[in-house]
Amino acid sequence: MAFRNSKDIIEAVFFFGRKGVTKQMRYTEFEAVLDGVVGVSGLSSREVQAAYLRITPTLDIHSVVLFLIEFDDRGFADQDWNIPLRHLADTAGPGPDMGRGPIRLACRSQCSVSWYQKELWEPTGRDGLNHFKLMQDALRTNKLGIITDEPVYDPPVINEKVTDEVDYDQVPMVSETVEPAALAGYSEDELKAKLGEQAKDYQSKLSILSQLQKQRLQGLEEQHKEALDQVKRAMRNEAQAYRNRIQELEQQANQNKVLLEKLQSRHAKLEKNYLLMQENNDTQKDRFDELKEEHLELLRNQQKTEAGETLKLTELKEMLTEKNFEIDELKDQLRKLNAENLDVKDQLEKADQEEDTTNVEAIFERLEDLELVFVAYHPGAGHISLPARQLSDYLERPLVFAAQKCGVTLEQYKSWLLHYDNPECEQCGVPVKRVDQPAEYEPGTHNFCTRHRLVSGNVAAFRKSS
Repeated sequence: MAFRNSKDIIEAVFFFGRKGVTKQMRYTEFEAVLDGVVGVSGLSSREVQAAYLRITPTLDIHSVVLFLIEFDDRGFADQDWNIPLRHLADTAGPGPDMGRGPIRLACRSQCSVSWYQKELWEPTGRDGLNHFKLMQDALRTNKLGIITDEPVYDPPVINEKVTDEVDYDQVPMVSETVEPAALAGYSEDELKAKLGEQAKDYQSKLSILSQLQKQRLQGLEEQHKEALDQVKRAMRNEAQAYRNRIQELEQQANQNKVLLEKLQSRHAKLEKNYLLMQENNDTQKDRFDELKEEHLELLRNQQKTEAGETLKLTELKEMLTEKNFEIDELKDQLRKLNAENLDVKDQLEKADQEEDTTNVEAIFERLEDLELVFVAYHPGAGHISLPARQLSDYLERPLVFAAQKCGVTLEQYKSWLLHYDNPECEQCGVPVKRVDQPAEYEPGTHNFCTRHRLVSGNVAAFRKSS
């Protein structure tokens, strides 16, 4: 569609319900809704199907963008909603023909910006609704007050003010520009009637002119309001951009502040380390000077004392020889003391053992007099009952009692016990099946895997390779 001027296109937003268009508003009003200035009654706590329309002065649809928008429980629009409706309308593809050629249409299946597809909806005609016809019918009612292209009558210039109700008796019978001869042949009543009809015609034309002027004024006011809203919106966007930039600068300043603090801290540490190193360097330098002076002093004194040092060395060697003799004597004395100490220790241990043996025999006799029976548990043998007279023998050889209870030798029981605690091949460590009874255990067979198991004597059976 082509138009005389892009300013002739009117922008509007329609909201749909289950039965059709529930609300319609100019785009400037919709911007106020997006800015949170006003809420929309009847749309609270809902996700609504809406349409952005570009409308011609003949109330025809030029472009449509079908989008979704959410409202909270107070009827205010989602603050995170941000769809470029005008851009989508500018880049929209062809839509249905609504009488004056195909319109432009942007919807979920036809969207020039792919990441906005989920924010749009598809006019599938569900519930038997034809959304395009609903929008066209709603436009015909012209509830938005759009100034349409209609024939304009050019009323005559009227110098006198005409009110809505004309008093025909006050209308002059003959004007100054009308010759009396032109009024000949008309009676007074006919002249009044004729002038009354002219007055009615003028009044009708004046009413039409007044209505058109009102519409033009309203259009100018709306254009002014739209321009003002656009300026306000641009200022708000610019202010928001400034706020965002200020926030970014503040964040950058905070980061720079943190970085500066880290650098200052690091600089302070480096400066402190430098001072310590410088102090250590000065200390080492002083120490080096002292050592150098001492070394020079030693060198100066070395020549003077070289002869005396030889004499002192001889004396020291003699003293060392004497000390060695004394050390040898002390060693002999120490060996004698250690031997005596061992003898005393052996005597003390023998005395302690004799005393312990005597005490243990006080104890066993009392237990036997009390006829106490003790119970011991061994794997494979279970619980073994022991009278007090056998307790001493059991304590000396507990495994012998367990082997006798199982009916095996002590060596066989020990071998089985190792197998029972850790059932694996003694050659390679591979797990083998555990034998629970010592009498059923065969050393050389059950404690080896099939690869290392002894068949007879020292002959091993090896598994054939597959």
